[in-house]
Amino acid sequence: LDKRLCAQTNDGPPPRALHFTNLDAELTWIAEDIAKRLERGEDPAGIAVLARRNSGVQKMHEALESKGIAHAVTGLGNDIYEQPAVRQLIEALKAVNDPLDDVALFHTLSGPLFSIEATQLALLAAAARREHLPLRDMVHNTENERANAALGQLEIWRSQSAEQTVGSLAYAMITDSGWKHTLSSEADSDTELLTQVQALSKFFKTLKEFERISGVGSLQSYIANLPTLRTSGTSFEDVSLDISPTQVNVLSVHRAKGLEWDTVYIIDCTEGSFPLRVFGSNLAIPDTLRTSHTLADEHMAEERRLMYVAVTRARHELILTHANQHGSGSRRAPSRFLHELLGEYTGDAAQTQQDSTEQLNLELFAPRTARDSDAPTIQLPPDMAQDGHFILSVSQIACWLRCPKDFYYTYVLQVPLPPNPALQYGTAIHGAIEAIHTGRREGTPPTLQQLLEQVETALPTAGYLSKRSRERAHDRARQTVEAIYERFSSAPLPIKVETSFSIAMPDMPLKIIGRMDAVYALENGVEIRDFKTGTSVTTPDKAKQRATGSNQLTLYALAWQLMHDEMPALLTLDFVETGQIGTVRKQPKSLATLSAKLQDMVAHLQAGEYPEGKDHTFCHHEQ
Repeated sequence: LDKRLCAQTNDGPPPRALHFTNLDAELTWIAEDIAKRLERGEDPAGIAVLARRNSGVQKMHEALESKGIAHAVTGLGNDIYEQPAVRQLIEALKAVNDPLDDVALFHTLSGPLFSIEATQLALLAAAARREHLPLRDMVHNTENERANAALGQLEIWRSQSAEQTVGSLAYAMITDSGWKHTLSSEADSDTELLTQVQALSKFFKTLKEFERISGVGSLQSYIANLPTLRTSGTSFEDVSLDISPTQVNVLSVHRAKGLEWDTVYIIDCTEGSFPLRVFGSNLAIPDTLRTSHTLADEHMAEERRLMYVAVTRARHELILTHANQHGSGSRRAPSRFLHELLGEYTGDAAQTQQDSTEQLNLELFAPRTARDSDAPTIQLPPDMAQDGHFILSVSQIACWLRCPKDFYYTYVLQVPLPPNPALQYGTAIHGAIEAIHTGRREGTPPTLQQLLEQVETALPTAGYLSKRSRERAHDRARQTVEAIYERFSSAPLPIKVETSFSIAMPDMPLKIIGRMDAVYALENGVEIRDFKTGTSVTTPDKAKQRATGSNQLTLYALAWQLMHDEMPALLTLDFVETGQIGTVRKQPKSLATLSAKLQDMVAHLQAGEYPEGKDHTFCHHEQ
């Protein structure tokens, strides 16, 4: 007898044994190899993956799932609470029980009960979080008829929950929504749906059991006890022995008896997995009772018969795989059956290209170096660079002077940022101060009520830490408006209000644009004043310190000097909420220092370089 394995068709390749560094690499390679076969046009029903243990079937299922490969898993035990259909029904029960459970409501509306488009719901959910409103209210305020009809149906079930048991209510939900009909009509032709129907059937049995032992089988009682029920778990087995006629099949060796496929993979061929370990008894057998055949011998013979079953399931191609490492456990030796099947198999002769493939995948994420001639160059937005000149605002330059990398994220890449209520709050207060000054100059000063309404309209509703934070911010804004109305309605008027400027820097390709909040006339020149909100500056020393270190004020001084050929007499930060004022006088030396920094900035921009600032905590984009 010739014990060498070969396909009876005599046209298949010899059996292959492939060696991997770890189990994840092994399963990933199999999934990718199957994907390549399917791309070449191979029949998915002609491919099977066999495992000695159900745990191997589960891991292979997960690997194929991650690659999006349609497949059927036969005979695998499942926790019903992990089944999609059961999870969906539980989420719906939660949504009925708690009208303010936004997560459950989202899953219920987007799930099979109502099938409302998830992208629409995601936008509504994001808006609800920003504005600290329940998702239910946000959906109700839209014109989406289907979503509002779904809310109405949930309300009907909610009213029924007071009288019905949880099982009766759950049955009414899948029936009223039409989901039960969909499952029943399509399960015969869809293996996945059949599995979900089986899981729901088992789930309803658990609901009946809960009603029997709880005494109070209400929805509220069930949701309260759900964590305990889930911890105990309830498993069911897909009792269907039907092999998919249209998909890749994944199953245990025991389930494969009597079946054949063109291509068969046998995974995890290592000592301890295939063959399984035999666990001896603690009772010693007397020598006089020993025979030549021990329990271990019988166990190994059975394992060998199972391997024979596995390898003879392949009609055309057989691939056996094994890996050195399973997680953090000890190193695994190749199965002894590989030696018996293939001769003197060492594990190195059939080394795959997995290692090199992994290295290539890793290199995709390797940082580029200065030697990479094809490294892409990020261009500045058109409004910041024209004809070799840079056009930057005062706030953009101030950002660069703090941290060029933050400038890169904010203005070059334009990374989206979450709503900033503090920034919008400051803009609203600035608008109120401007309205007072402009109205007084034109002889039509606004009333306090008009200012309050203006600021209330301009204040954001989203981005706060909580609803209470939003309420406090709006209360603070009203108090600030009342204070600035009383102050600026009788204070000296500035000669310029919200004055825009655009200046070209001499000897460098840079134009600076900006706007000064207010310019006051003094006996010896002018005072440029910048209004600030915030409550952290509470003493004259803090205000003075902030003004002294303000690059923004120095930029205003530079702009004024270039426009009017004179230095401002004073530069001031006016903290309108705390009433503190910080004033400084800038010297020509300060402007020369700033000009040198701007030259350095231009050089970096021309080179496409954005180094980290001294205090890189400004770059919240990387946190």
